[in-house]
Amino acid sequence: TPTRLAIEMIRKRVRHADHAAYRLPVERVLAVELGLSRQTVRRAIDQLIDEGLLVRGETSRLAVNPAL
Repeated sequence: TPTRLAIEMIRKRVRHADHAAYRLPVERVLAVELGLSRQTVRRAIDQLIDEGLLVRGETSRLAVNPAL
């Protein structure tokens, strides 16, 4: 499914990040970069937050969970 594809693409970005404080682009930008709809990217992000991989900061920016 497109959501599953987005999840795997985001996980790949996180795995290849230079440091644990890596921040993802905002949803709109991430959707364009991945070539997927913003709604699909939002569903993927929500699932990765539920799994504990990502956290949403005070400014709504996404980052890798520092507890990992």
